[in-house]
Amino acid sequence: MLKKLLNINLLIPFLYSISVYANNQNDFEMYIEPKPTKQPISKKSFADDNEIIYIIENKNGNGNLSAKVAKINGEITTGGIDEETSKLSDYKIQIPRIQNAFPTIVLDATTTQDTKCNEVLFSIKQGYAFISQLPNSIDAATYCSFNVKMGDVLIKKVSFLMNYSYKKWCSLNTGLEATKTARKIDSDCNTSNVKLIRLLNLDGENLDSKIKDISPITSLKSIQGLFLGDNLINNIPVNAFLQLKQLEWLDLYSNNLENLDNSIFSTNKILRGISLADNKLNKLPTNIFSNLQELQELILDRNELENLGEDIFKNNSKLKELYISGNKLYFLPKNTFKNLRDLEKLYLSQNKFTLLDADIFSNNINLKELSLEGNQISELPKEIFSTLINLNYLSLLSNKIESLDNELFIYNSNIKKLSLDMNKIKLLPKTIFSNLTNLERLSMYDNKLEHLDPEVFQNNTKLKKLTLNENKLQILPQNVFKSLVNLEELDLRSNFISNLEEIFRNDERLRNITQVR
Repeated sequence: MLKKLLNINLLIPFLYSISVYANNQNDFEMYIEPKPTKQPISKKSFADDNEIIYIIENKNGNGNLSAKVAKINGEITTGGIDEETSKLSDYKIQIPRIQNAFPTIVLDATTTQDTKCNEVLFSIKQGYAFISQLPNSIDAATYCSFNVKMGDVLIKKVSFLMNYSYKKWCSLNTGLEATKTARKIDSDCNTSNVKLIRLLNLDGENLDSKIKDISPITSLKSIQGLFLGDNLINNIPVNAFLQLKQLEWLDLYSNNLENLDNSIFSTNKILRGISLADNKLNKLPTNIFSNLQELQELILDRNELENLGEDIFKNNSKLKELYISGNKLYFLPKNTFKNLRDLEKLYLSQNKFTLLDADIFSNNINLKELSLEGNQISELPKEIFSTLINLNYLSLLSNKIESLDNELFIYNSNIKKLSLDMNKIKLLPKTIFSNLTNLERLSMYDNKLEHLDPEVFQNNTKLKKLTLNENKLQILPQNVFKSLVNLEELDLRSNFISNLEEIFRNDERLRNITQVR
């Protein structure tokens, strides 16, 4: 899984220096300096309609609070980490000017919002809206959405994630979960060190206590690898990753996530790997991955997904590995994987499929590994694997397949490992394996096979391991294994073979293999 990406060698091509420091003996973090790049200078002086704002206490000590954005001329800064004045701008948004009309900004009543959003007030001046009142305190990053209206007419929507800076979260003494997280990032609350972080490993397996709140992470704009697996996170606030535009690897496996916002990855355009395995997700918004055109690995194993939108992977043409095992999927639209021409590994095990469309894999010509095990598939269209000319591993283990079409594997000559275990197959067509000339392992234990055609393995000369135990075989043809010149292991246990000794007595080569009867 994505844990392998902690191997820093995977990032080396994109980096030029690495430094490591420890907060204490058992707390190491890696910081990676990226290659400097020149960015065009923006002249933008107002905020976007969708932002992260930081609640900053005024320096004059009067207790007044200001809404700031960690941007200068539209470019993201580290102001959300250390509150440095020169790296923060006042939050203001453009308001359309309409003659003799007076705009108002009201809370969006169509969505459920935190009560803290009710405490936000705006003032409007010279075509801009400013926040004139903020909550005195927040317990976690809080998303708020507002409507800009002229009378009853909706002009536009504005929204923001209302947050504290990393510095503020880390300095609080309230016992909030966000503060605990901030101190796990750096136990000394050293903002200079935090600004250098490129790879942040907060995997719960390595922590003395698991984290629940990721509010302090939203400002760490230079992070490239973020590992938050094995924790107790049940919510990713909208906009939480808005400023993490350098993020390449994200691991959120084994948390308590039940849903994700459609825009969660809207600005993370260079993300290459995501793990959301072992959560409680029951659905995914159709456009959730639409901006991730560099995505190469996606892990969705062991959630509660019941369906996938036909276009959910439409823009992920660079995806190489896709894992969706252990869900509750019972149907896949015909074009689900249509645009995934570079896909090499696809795991759909332990779902509830009974039938698959004949063209479901028609465009996945580079697929090398395919697992459909642990479903309820009763039959397979003969064309279903016809385009998978590069396939070398196929598992159909533990389904309800009763028969196989004679042409099912006719175009899969590169398969090396084939598992048909734990089905209900009674008969193997004579030429079912004829084109599998590179087959090395064939497993068919726990089926209902009663006999084998003498030529069924004739072309499988590279076969090394053959497993046929727990079937209903009674008599074996004399030369059924004759062509298996590379066979090393043969399992025929728990059958009813009456002529087994004769078969072995008449074939000296069989007596020399590692045989399990």
